[in-house]
Parts: sequence; C-alpha cells; structure tokens
Amino acid sequence: MICLDADTFIAFGTMLGGAGALIAGVAAGRALNTWRTQLKSQTRFDTAKRLLIAAHDLAERFHAARSPFILSTERSARFGLREERDMTPSERADCYREIFKGRWEPVRVRAATVIGLLPEIQTLFPPDMAEATRQLLTPAWKLRVSMGDYVDLLETETGPAAAEPAGRISQEWLRVRLDVFGSEPRPTMGTDNPLTLEFIKHHEALAKKVRPYVELSDT
Repeated sequence: MICLDADTFIAFGTMLGGAGALIAGVAAGRALNTWRTQLKSQTRFDTAKRLLIAAHDLAERFHAARSPFILSTERSARFGLREERDMTPSERADCYREIFKGRWEPVRVRAATVIGLLPEIQTLFPPDMAEATRQLLTPAWKLRVSMGDYVDLLETETGPAAAEPAGRISQEWLRVRLDVFGSEPRPTMGTDNPLTLEFIKHHEALAKKVRPYVELSDT
C-alpha cells in the first residue's frame, strides 16, 4: 500500500485538476470550431438560397420587360389607343419612354437585390461566384442602354418609319429592337435572340455554382 503525505496529495490533486482543465479546454475548443463550421455552413446556405431566389426573380422581370406585346395599360392617358403612325417622332419617343420606364423599374429593383448580396457572396464563396453574379447582371444593363437607344432612334426618325431604301431596316435599329423585344423562350420553342441567350447562359451558369451549397445543407 502506497501512502501519500499531505504535500504530495495536494500536488497530485493540482496536477489532476490542471489536466482536467486542459481536457475541458480542448473539448471546448473543438465544440467552438464545430459551432463556427456549422454557423458558416448555415450562413452559406442562407445566402445561396437568397441568391437563387433573387436570380430567379430577376430572370422573370427581365423576360417580362422585353415582351413584344405592349398592353394598353402600359400607355398613359396622353397616348391612349392612338396608332404610332399618327404620332410625331417626338410623341412616339415619349410614348416608349413611358413604357420602358414602367418595364425597367421592376428589373432595376431585382438587380439591386442581387447587387446587395455581393458583399456576402465575396466573403462566403470562391471568387468565381461573385464573377458569375456580375455576369448575370450584364444583360440587364444592356437592356437598359438599348431602351434608351430605342427612344433616341424614334426621336431622330431613324426608326422603322425612316427605313432605308428597298425597305431595309438599318442594322443599328435591328440590333436595338432585338435587345428591347425578346420574349422568354417556351419549353417547346427555342430562341435565337442574342440577349435572351446571353441571359439564359449566365443564369444557368450561376445556378449551377450555387445549387451545391443549398443541396449540401439540405442533407
């Protein structure tokens, strides 16, 4: 039988207490790291989900803003149901300026939502995620510019009313019109509209990068 004097017993107890504190500290550190990992994973999931939703909302508004069908409700009382051919160039320009203003605003709001997520995207994801997000916004800015160009062409009488000889429409007018009007392709119908194809390409590329973060967090 081993007998311990009081000093040895106290020292031994102190050593055990120190070891216990060390073990407890290691366990706490591991728990903290686990918590941080889970928190970061959850934060990524939340941001990825919001980005997917924001991109989808932007896509819907982008395609809607380019519908080739103009509703009577999109015109102000000033123009009503008047035929375009009965308007002066300035009146046609003003009419479409109002139409495009109403169509652009929902796109602008959804684009702002996507832009608002960029700081989180840059912090939580690899750099190519932020780049893919910016690329999705590019067709929207092109649409905005082309809407302005369309109005300018109408105002300067270089639109369809001032077609080139033999009925050939200028390449500039054709390009702007293809940008401004290009409805969303249906499942049974394709599209060859350049701006539509550009948006779809960037939308699909971004979704492909984002979905794994949502799916991993769901499992």
